Amino acid sequence: MKKLLAARLWKDRQVDAVWRTLEGAGETGDPTRFHPGLVEDLPEPARRYLLHAIEPGTPLATRVRLTMPGSIRLSRDGDPLPMRSEEILVPERGYVWRARVGRGLMRIRGHDLLLDGEAEMRWWLWGLVPVARASGPDVSRSALGRLLAESIFLPSRLLPSRGARWEAVDDSTARVRLGAQGEEAVLTLRIGPDGSLQRMSLPRWNSDPKNGSIEHVPFGSDELREERTFGGYTIPTRFRGGWRLGEDDEFAFFFGHITEARYGR
Repeated sequence: MKKLLAARLWKDRQVDAVWRTLEGAGETGDPTRFHPGLVEDLPEPARRYLLHAIEPGTPLATRVRLTMPGSIRLSRDGDPLPMRSEEILVPERGYVWRARVGRGLMRIRGHDLLLDGEAEMRWWLWGLVPVARASGPDVSRSALGRLLAESIFLPSRLLPSRGARWEAVDDSTARVRLGAQGEEAVLTLRIGPDGSLQRMSLPRWNSDPKNGSIEHVPFGSDELREERTFGGYTIPTRFRGGWRLGEDDEFAFFFGHITEARYGR
């Protein structure tokens, strides 16, 4: 038991070090601030969304730290389990997501992380017994897709000045092409008349055979609601995430509630 605890504490220190690395990532000097001229040439739904999501004068953040309770389903036929989690997201470098999940005898804790193209996940029962571990090229590729998908919680990443390329589909839908560390993704966003984000989807690399073939699979977030403004950024604070949402074989497994978002450079 002592060896198991020592191994987990050693890994916790490694994860803490990655967290600190991401907290220290960012830009220096006077911050660029958002103004409507940054989006004036975009298609109408994209312009409407970004004007809604970022207040004029807001410094353009390069990272966000999220506090996110909610629930998570560990298998297709399992019930959602309560979850407490926090995440730091830096699109240019990666993310760390740390969580405690479960109740009663089913209590697990662990992390998913990505740093400079290398990803891993590790989870322990009761904080001691290893129950899940994954890494390798497919896991890293899937993690890069997640990194790009979660740009919806850092709207400054979706500006043309940050490399985002937009095209309109119709009056309520737009696509944005993003790239990070060799992976590229096209996010499809459904946007309300007021500019609020209603749905996000993208083809994301699936690294888990339980979800089907190892290939790009539809992934996304919907039921986006209860917007709040944090530091000049307006984001939905409740959502569900999963594979093939809206299809007969959907697997909605993540039900998040963002209670705090801290933006920084």
